[in-house]
Amino acid sequence: MSLINKNHFRIIGCISTKKITFVEQNLFIMKRIILILSLVAIVSLNSKAQAGKTNFGIKIGPSLCWANSVNTYGKGDGSQLGLSFGGFVDQYFTENVGVSIGLNFYLMQMKYQFTDYRLVPNFLVEDDVLVNRRFKGTYLELPFMFKAKFSIADSWNLYGQAGAGLAVNLSARCKDSFDFYGIPIEDSEYTNHILEYRALQASLHAGLGVEYELSSTLNLFVQLSYRHSLSNMFTKQMYDKTNSNLKANHLALELGVLF
Repeated sequence: MSLINKNHFRIIGCISTKKITFVEQNLFIMKRIILILSLVAIVSLNSKAQAGKTNFGIKIGPSLCWANSVNTYGKGDGSQLGLSFGGFVDQYFTENVGVSIGLNFYLMQMKYQFTDYRLVPNFLVEDDVLVNRRFKGTYLELPFMFKAKFSIADSWNLYGQAGAGLAVNLSARCKDSFDFYGIPIEDSEYTNHILEYRALQASLHAGLGVEYELSSTLNLFVQLSYRHSLSNMFTKQMYDKTNSNLKANHLALELGVLF
């Protein structure tokens, strides 16, 4: 009996250590991102007189989120509503061409399916089942994009931007359901599954928007932004277990202000 208790506590200790390590890694990454953003902002301010105009902006808007798969073992199940918001710095090298860097927060919801090996409590049978998962996640991202704008009328500008980003997974809460030999099994609430998802996620970005100049120091804008992840949402261990390679997609309509 004592041997079982020792092993039990040893397992719990290992799990706790992994959680603490994961949190520490996320905090370390977030600090590095904030430091990089601060340095970029300082450089942008110092180069304003030499390289053109510098704008600071904030934005917020609803989004559609969905997952797609590159194999047949996991697949998306429609789109869900999400929310994106953040701040950024635009530094123009010429009157119309520059770069944009900032911090984006994504509150993402998705539905997808994958095959997993499950043991159900109170049953003596375990087997592969098709899991239907509802996912709620939060990502903090540092995007870097090239930006070009064109005047289309008095006080109106059209702009496009494209680039890449690196995001940190801050939370991953899931609710699973599946049929187990004809018996429906469903989680009663969302639970933490963050260890099943990659801590970092690389992505491609593209956007198109319109600016309206209220004054020489204040612009309003609306933009359509698309984000596609390049890396699998799942960790390598989860991929080996489910053989699912799921990519997150995010289409947002954002409103904002430029200073």
